Amino acid sequence: MAKIAEDASVSENCEIAESVAVGKGAIIEGGVALGENCEIGAYAYLWEGARFGKNNRVFPFCSLGGEPQDKKYQGEKTSLIVGEGNTFREYCFVNRGTKGGGGETKIGNGNLLMAYSHIAHDCIVGDDTVVANAAQIAGHVAIGDCAIIGGGALVQQFSRIGEGAMIGGGEKIRQDIPPFSRCAGGVVGINGVGLKRSGASEEEIKLLRRAFRVLYRGGLPLAEAAKQIKTMAAENKTKQLSALSAFLSLPDLNLIRPARGG
Repeated sequence: MAKIAEDASVSENCEIAESVAVGKGAIIEGGVALGENCEIGAYAYLWEGARFGKNNRVFPFCSLGGEPQDKKYQGEKTSLIVGEGNTFREYCFVNRGTKGGGGETKIGNGNLLMAYSHIAHDCIVGDDTVVANAAQIAGHVAIGDCAIIGGGALVQQFSRIGEGAMIGGGEKIRQDIPPFSRCAGGVVGINGVGLKRSGASEEEIKLLRRAFRVLYRGGLPLAEAAKQIKTMAAENKTKQLSALSAFLSLPDLNLIRPARGG
């Protein structure tokens, strides 16, 4: 039987696994689903329709699945979908989706969302990411697996952050950030430390450096740089080059890049 504090408010219309624990003063609205071993901290608020897989930890005073901060939202039924093994630290805020954005905000598996961070409506967050303290993610943003968003960073709506990218603390992101990159002070290079920690070989890192030189120092139009990187990826078949080439093929790409050369 679920362990629910006496003064917690839990709707009868919830789906709660027997191993769930709900802390003092927490509020769980109707239609919420909580998988095995979820822990809901004191005074957390889980809004209608939020669905969580197993082993998620929600620390005190979080608000997860609340209405979008979007004037276009008219009260339609939308959702927050959360995978497994995520940690939401104190005062973390995540909004559910909007009809115009597909109806869902999605959080994958194994993510750490630190205190005071905000994930807005219709965002898609992959697996094993870190969104550090007070980082603010606007609506419709996509964050790839293993990305790290530094404390206090601001990410503009519709931006895309590639797999394994590292965004420096306090950075303002208005464009798409390529995979395995490091963006700090408006300067983009490869995330060498992250690549080594992920087990990338020296040869893989060397090839990615060469691709980034083509992309950022070659003075080429973006289409031509993307074509050359696609050829490199086909010839070398590394995970990093394949991911970079695929990212450069995304529709409506707004890549962070010097204006000179396209």
